[in-house]
Amino acid sequence: MNQNWDENSIPSQNGKRILITGATSGLGAQAAKVLLSKGAQITVAVRSPQKMAKTFSQEQLAQIKVLQVDVSLISSVQKTFENYNGEFETVICNAGIMATPVEKTTEGIEMQFATNHLGHFELIKLLNTQIKERVVTVASLAHQIGSFGNGSVSSIEKKIKGEASYTRWGYYGSTKLANLLFTLELNLRAEKYGFPYRAFSSHPGYTKTNLGYARKELNQKFIRDKFFRAADPFFGQKIEIGTLPILYAATYPDLPANSYIGPSDFFEFKGYPKIVHSNKNANNKVLANSLWIASENLINQIK
Repeated sequence: MNQNWDENSIPSQNGKRILITGATSGLGAQAAKVLLSKGAQITVAVRSPQKMAKTFSQEQLAQIKVLQVDVSLISSVQKTFENYNGEFETVICNAGIMATPVEKTTEGIEMQFATNHLGHFELIKLLNTQIKERVVTVASLAHQIGSFGNGSVSSIEKKIKGEASYTRWGYYGSTKLANLLFTLELNLRAEKYGFPYRAFSSHPGYTKTNLGYARKELNQKFIRDKFFRAADPFFGQKIEIGTLPILYAATYPDLPANSYIGPSDFFEFKGYPKIVHSNKNANNKVLANSLWIASENLINQIK
């Protein structure tokens, strides 16, 4: 592995069809720009296509296919992808929110779980036979504080619906644990049923994006806003570096299935990408299977 792997290390992506969720700004937008520059055919699934004009040039926008999808709503994901006519080499599940005040979607799912996990779960299931190489999820160091109670299907369903005791960071950490468990189970099922793709996870460390404090529309308190703005100059890395783990997971040749990619320095807060390790809960196959069953149950209830 190149110790200073960066976007110049990415092999040509000519002809690669790549879908990225949540690409109006931040990590998703940067990943789209880099992969586009490498020759990939980029499709983005975003809630507000109009916002892309603030991030991408007109030349870039002319080359990107834009799908309007609210990944927090199963009905929106199904409307777009249930009969989608197209294939992708790679799908990057990037859309996410972080530590927001308690809120549920109109479908009865806790908002962080709906956005960070359940919508992507349904997206990948719907495109399952149309993905040819890779699925990449964007997890977080916060998975270390995530939990699913006793790990039963019913307790997981309760958590995803927001019926367990709510703390913003506790729930966020649990959604990121869900990302890693989903990746684990997805690999097991792809291997079992002979699907050609493999799944990988990544995390950006501490990267300066608007994820930490651009939450006025959710009535977020200003305390966290001030914390992130104060900490960013000392700990936050530039988005060009923070996006590298996603790009590594999406493009590095012959990457072992279920690899987890994160920054290499300062306790994985910053640095060039490398294979890192998640905690033991994220590698619990029984818990991963229970999460899968719980997710299917909830989607069936929404239908």
